[in-house]
Amino acid sequence: GQQEGDNKWYMYGVQKPGYLLPRPDQTLEIIMTDLDTGVSGHFSPKVFSSAAHLVKAMGFQDIMQGATIDAKIFTPCGFSLNALFEDEVYFTIHVTPQVECSFASFETNLPKESYSTLISDVLAIFKPAKCAVTVYASKNAKYKREQPSTSDDYLPGYQCSERHQCSLPTYSLYYCSYKQEIDCLE
Repeated sequence: GQQEGDNKWYMYGVQKPGYLLPRPDQTLEIIMTDLDTGVSGHFSPKVFSSAAHLVKAMGFQDIMQGATIDAKIFTPCGFSLNALFEDEVYFTIHVTPQVECSFASFETNLPKESYSTLISDVLAIFKPAKCAVTVYASKNAKYKREQPSTSDDYLPGYQCSERHQCSLPTYSLYYCSYKQEIDCLE
């Protein structure tokens, strides 16, 4: 990301020369900040007595159908969810809901050619003011993207403020930073 500003994300990678990946690999990560206060208030045992009720109310099971879900709600607040499918596909969600530092992360290795619908679904749940989307994909992964383009990075209600692409010998990294559009904040 940009060198100026409060939020900085770094990527570190190590690759042994001549190493061949045994199978395709890709990861989607969404880092969300300044969550909608109506949403962040749900992540407390005072609102939901069990993590299972919270998972259902927030619609997490809809984007993870068929997964074994292990979720925890923390006292006084906070949330963690790990979901696993039989084929080693996973989803993780972690939430720090305090208004002064609200944060949520979503990660999956679900192999897809495009993540736009999944990203939109996750953002609809959390309604963050800002988010960063990263896709890290091996050259033999389902996810393919030759060049960054505005249409690929379009998310309804958000404006892409920064875009980067980096190609490594066996992986590519795609990064976009988004801010909620002003008229969507009302």
